[in-house]
Amino acid sequence: MRLLGLRMVIILVSLPGLVGCSVFHRDGSPSWIVGQSSEYPSNRFLLGVGEGDSRPIAEERAYAAVARIFKAEIHAHSQDWETYWLLEDGGRESSKRELALEHVTRVTTDKVLENVRILERWVHPETRVHVVLAGIDRQQAEGALLQRIEEYDRTVQDAVYQARQSGDKLERIGKLQHALTTLILREAANADLRIIRANGLGVSSAYRVGKLTTELKQFLAKNLAVEVAVMGDHSGPVRTAIIEGLRRQGLRVVAENSLDSSSGDDPLGENGNAPDLAVQGKVRVWEIDVPDPLFAYARWCGEFSIVEVATQRIVGVAARSGREGHVTQKEALARAAAVMQETLASDLTQTLRALIFGEDQKVAQHPPRACPQNPPN
Repeated sequence: MRLLGLRMVIILVSLPGLVGCSVFHRDGSPSWIVGQSSEYPSNRFLLGVGEGDSRPIAEERAYAAVARIFKAEIHAHSQDWETYWLLEDGGRESSKRELALEHVTRVTTDKVLENVRILERWVHPETRVHVVLAGIDRQQAEGALLQRIEEYDRTVQDAVYQARQSGDKLERIGKLQHALTTLILREAANADLRIIRANGLGVSSAYRVGKLTTELKQFLAKNLAVEVAVMGDHSGPVRTAIIEGLRRQGLRVVAENSLDSSSGDDPLGENGNAPDLAVQGKVRVWEIDVPDPLFAYARWCGEFSIVEVATQRIVGVAARSGREGHVTQKEALARAAAVMQETLASDLTQTLRALIFGEDQKVAQHPPRACPQNPPN
């Protein structure tokens, strides 16, 4: 009979008897196989067991057994951070959450797992199945985690203080953003600490992700205003798409040129806020002659600058162009306009978000170039 086939066995030595006894009770098998070992007591070690047809496979599964314990805990706490991730992604349900979880795991838990060591190996004398014991020394891992949590706490404290003291809107938003992302990493490290500690206790924080997220959202809604001005072909739908993208990021859009409120923008002066940033650009769509007997083609382009209103500095740019085809010229033009609208709205939303949240420190020096100087009429 094969020894448990090729299944992975996960044990927490603090929970003896978690793994079934069955064939592991044969004479000569080490005691750690069934989760009871005086050499690796539960108050000192966190253990995982893996098995396989070869030693490398068994070792890999032993590592994975330990990793699974931590990563399950991270996922269990991730709901506490959901409001912030939805703010980052404009309130949309998407793969953003999984990417964020992957990032948190890579930055925090994977550091803890660097302390996993292979402690014992055993080969079943009859089946030749390899069984491996991997583990973490709780005391060593706890010391490293406490040090990291202290560093996170200092960073969060400093960022929140600087944010609340700053008179610069973009600086305040960027500092709050930095505090939030660091706080999530801190809470993930604290979740790891609760696993490492035999008593299951972590270290409380002076801040909460939900409260800081609310503070950031409220500040964005009340204090930062964006104006959007678009000229050229299909400028109305393009402008509408850009505005919708910005609003999903929690930003307030004021009426273009402080006059037009027909699109639902906040008229300038209603809340006493002039625009802080202006999105200014032009778009074009035109027919092109391509020797294709089956399809007609059209090109599109868009050039946008993000301007800091107070200084008139260009602080961000977006420039894109493309070609679309369809069976008729009218349909080709319509498809080009639709792709242009979606692409430019997405690009500008991400560019503005990176600028506002301090993710991109590069400042553009010149207006973008994507459209030809003299496109056909």
